[in-house]
Amino acid sequence: MARDTLVPRKPLLLRVIYWVAALEAVLGTLFTLLSAGVDLFAQTVAVAMPVQSFWPDLKPSVRLDPAPLARVTGGGFEMANVSLTGIGLDARIWLAAAQLFQGTMAVAIGVAVAVLAARLLRGDPFGRVLSKTAFGTATTIGVGGILWQVCSGVGGLLVSAQVLRVTGWSIDNRDLAHDTLNEIGWPLPAQGLSIEFWPIGAALAIVAIGIAFRYGETLQADAERLRRQKLALQRDTEGLI
Repeated sequence: MARDTLVPRKPLLLRVIYWVAALEAVLGTLFTLLSAGVDLFAQTVAVAMPVQSFWPDLKPSVRLDPAPLARVTGGGFEMANVSLTGIGLDARIWLAAAQLFQGTMAVAIGVAVAVLAARLLRGDPFGRVLSKTAFGTATTIGVGGILWQVCSGVGGLLVSAQVLRVTGWSIDNRDLAHDTLNEIGWPLPAQGLSIEFWPIGAALAIVAIGIAFRYGETLQADAERLRRQKLALQRDTEGLI
């Protein structure tokens, strides 16, 4: 059967984008649930554990030969990527919740791209569903992005306290300059968490796109209404002849 030349070809790139986005949404959902399950039930959990700014001090008798040209005068490590066992259920729940919120954002983006590509393939890019999808994605990224950081931060603080908090210690070493935990190379648990507000900015940008889609939907609806009025007028005119 010959192809109708009046029907526009559907770009291959759009088909690829649709299937890649759909696959990303499905795999993102599976990996999100799997990661949350690992944080909740696995014996060993991989965590980015925050610590107070830490740099190990060498004992006074240690001599480096040759000594490095540069030396640290302030600051230090503030994050340690570690695998842990024995962390409490409270920390596990917060870490699993962080995985769920982070994964939900990725899945929402995949769904939004798949919906957009599907509407373009149908030749109807300004259907009402598109603006609703944009607003839903904006809400997911804005709210989910903040909650992901909160849950991850609280979980990290709990892990840091459970791993690093020490109430007493002893050492048999006269080469120790000061009686502090940092002197023996023991970092202190982190205090406080920081929240970045980039998810709010990203959500506002997507809302703006959704408003543009809603405007396009209105124009498309007006154009369709004018087309129907024109057809009705033509039928009425033909009936008079």
